[in-house]
Amino acid sequence: MIYLIPILQAKLRFSGNLLGAKQQSDPKTMLITIGGLILFLLIAIIANKINKSNGALKQQKGQFKKKAKELDLNKNQIKLLITLLRDSDLKNPLLILTHPATLNSLLRKAIREIKKEKISDAMIQNKILSIYRIKHHLDRYQKSSQLKNTHELKVGTKVVIERNDKKSYTSSIIGNYENFFCIQLPSDSVGNQVKWKKGSSVKIVAFDQNEKESQFMSKTLGIKNVGKSNTIIISHTIRSSKNIARNFERVDVSLSTYIYPVNKVLDPIKKQYVFTVNRNSGRMGKLLDISSGGCAISMQVPYPENSVIELDFDLEEKRTVKLQAKVIKVRISRGKKIIHTKFIRASAKNLNLINNFIYSLG
Repeated sequence: MIYLIPILQAKLRFSGNLLGAKQQSDPKTMLITIGGLILFLLIAIIANKINKSNGALKQQKGQFKKKAKELDLNKNQIKLLITLLRDSDLKNPLLILTHPATLNSLLRKAIREIKKEKISDAMIQNKILSIYRIKHHLDRYQKSSQLKNTHELKVGTKVVIERNDKKSYTSSIIGNYENFFCIQLPSDSVGNQVKWKKGSSVKIVAFDQNEKESQFMSKTLGIKNVGKSNTIIISHTIRSSKNIARNFERVDVSLSTYIYPVNKVLDPIKKQYVFTVNRNSGRMGKLLDISSGGCAISMQVPYPENSVIELDFDLEEKRTVKLQAKVIKVRISRGKKIIHTKFIRASAKNLNLINNFIYSLG
């Protein structure tokens, strides 16, 4: 009986799944399984990335709204930016308010997506124009010569700090770190160090080497020893947009343009003014600079101030721009007669051609 065991074991090794015998795998099934695992991992990575970006936005949404309002962005612009941020992987949403490159990247992607939408061209142009208006608004702030945020404060910078009770004290920056900066604890007129309540609002006025000031509103995080000095720890913030110049970004050009007078006639039936272009008495001129708000034109015979004109010029190859403008000022510079204009009537498409020429967002 014992001698039959080896024979029985040999048979079992070739008789299927008995005694743990291995079954050969189907190559097609293996490929499907591996493909499924790879797809699952990709979905998990993307979902994690989205959750992280949305998590950062959720945590900073209130602060973002507050800072955006301080920069005078309206409700619709703030809402649009928040929507764009949800679809991005930006870890610090506040960066778009202070860093042009980060803002450009976000807006450039938004314009690409808008162009893919299956809506009318007029709607597309209006949506793109709303993007450029945000860019223009923040561009004035970002390109201001003043400090944009407290991260830029240098050690030793002179400051004036003001409490809620409107009492102010002179001091200086002792340290500047990733999440906060330090101001030397000031003293009152008697020489006693001033007490500051944790979490209280504080106004900081910083002065650069040319005595130009930048104002910030923030909150105190507490008192801390830095080196041999007692300091007030203050959370980082960005500067308010108040008192920033309202001029547009201008680009120097040298472009020929046709200029036609626009007649303003009162319609007796509709009882409103009608603007008609007189194309029989056009003149030639040369654009010297251009912005999304107006342009400067050199002319031999300039139109008088307050007159309305229509401009017709090629901004780039096969991109003709037509719009109406008002002559704001006429001056003579180095023998040239120059008119400065303000755009008053222009389609979204024409304004977007100018905006893209200036900002190159697509």
